Amino acid sequence: MIRKLILILFILLSCVSLANSGGIISFPGGGVPVAGCTIPGSPDIEFATHSTDGTLIIGAAEGLRFDSGAGGDLAKICIESEYKTEASTMDLRIGTTDILTNAGTGMIEDLGTSISITETQWVCWESATNPTLTGSTNYFVGVMLNSGNAEWNVTEGDPAGGVSVGWSYNSAWDMGSIDTDLEYTFRLYYCD
Repeated sequence: MIRKLILILFILLSCVSLANSGGIISFPGGGVPVAGCTIPGSPDIEFATHSTDGTLIIGAAEGLRFDSGAGGDLAKICIESEYKTEASTMDLRIGTTDILTNAGTGMIEDLGTSISITETQWVCWESATNPTLTGSTNYFVGVMLNSGNAEWNVTEGDPAGGVSVGWSYNSAWDMGSIDTDLEYTFRLYYCD
């Protein structure tokens, strides 16, 4: 009995020590900690309605402009991808301008390449650096198709009053011109 109590005490002290040192601990029902950031169960910013498929082409980013709301440390961004005829992957970046070429041109973070998309689904990228997004500020998200044939779901006609204003592709990470008649589906999560 005493050995069990000592073992339990040791485990509790180890967890407290790990938490205080910045280690990752998973708490049931409390989200998924990522590098000191707990991803909430519900998005902080969301536009999830779609009426048609968007356009994604290999080598040129489509994007959106959105208001950051209350702001916070970025945890995760998701888009609803429409699967077409073959498995696909895509890259996602976030920045302060519609040109997301590199950090010197407004890119805040390159969130990398998605999982292989083999069905219509919400595709999510977790932030590795958790940059802080200032409240009530416009930011840009760009998505570029790497391979395959998938699209980004959109709603035509700006039904949400500019929640996500579409930007049509130009070349590479220069998203080109604004299209106020499109709203791309997306979810953005701030760290808890």
